[in-house]
Amino acid sequence: YRLAHKGQIKINGKRWVNDNLEYRRESALRSKLMRHYKLTVAQFEEMVRKQSGVCAICSEPPIKDRLHVDHVHATGEVRGLLCGSCNRGVGLLKDKSEILINAAEYVKKFEKVAQETV
Repeated sequence: YRLAHKGQIKINGKRWVNDNLEYRRESALRSKLMRHYKLTVAQFEEMVRKQSGVCAICSEPPIKDRLHVDHVHATGEVRGLLCGSCNRGVGLLKDKSEILINAAEYVKKFEKVAQETV
């Protein structure tokens, strides 16, 4: 059967993939949450609710996708949920509070200069 209907099986497979995108996304999310963070979807949704659906750092809703689980890389401890930009920013600044504080002070210094020239 498979050899005789190879083309139709391929078409049906692509159709199933396209018709079930949301199911596949949810399944991937469930798997990733449990595998990486030991969180259930219900726990993740509760975190989203507690944060009112916004990023724990910038207080903005995510632009494109879901909020990302932020965690301590050394221990795996979940800190909260961040938008993609803040999650990348924290990671690029090596998860080190000293670097994050220095970055904030640096930006703040130039905000004052910009305000004084306006």
